[in-house]
Amino acid sequence: MVPGRYELRVGASSRDIRLRGTVQHSGLGDPGPDLPAVAAEYRDPGFPLWISGRAFGALYGGNRPLNVRDHAGHYTPNTPIEDMQDSAVTNWIFQTMQFQLKHGFTVKPGDPVAIAVQNVMRDTPLRSLIMMTDGVVSPETLSGVTELLNGRWASGAARIAAGLLPGPKGKGE
Repeated sequence: MVPGRYELRVGASSRDIRLRGTVQHSGLGDPGPDLPAVAAEYRDPGFPLWISGRAFGALYGGNRPLNVRDHAGHYTPNTPIEDMQDSAVTNWIFQTMQFQLKHGFTVKPGDPVAIAVQNVMRDTPLRSLIMMTDGVVSPETLSGVTELLNGRWASGAARIAAGLLPGPKGKGE
């Protein structure tokens, strides 16, 4: 950071500033990345998005983390649906999502919006099923689906059953 006096503003928006303060920065310490050296690469990364490891390291001060897909036995509710594409359960989930898309919207073959939505669905983490199903998939049911996907059939089936059965009255009602 460049040495100098900085004004900090806090508010609900840029038009609703509720608190102001100033700080003086001496400029001592880690000078940070050489922004002019990496700015051009970040300004126009091209498509598909690609930032070199050198530029990432210069800006963030370390190596870019590896993008490694989860594999069966290690899936979590945060695993994207596409990473679990080798599973029949996930394929069924994805096909159901596509069915809902086709019946919820008028979809024409090659429609760019439909293609974009399908790509978003592939990148969607499994946990989003709780929100997308309006409560039909509960956290307990999702836990069971995750167990199934990881090959733990008995515990997965038990958790799904527990998630589908009505709970005790008075809980959240």
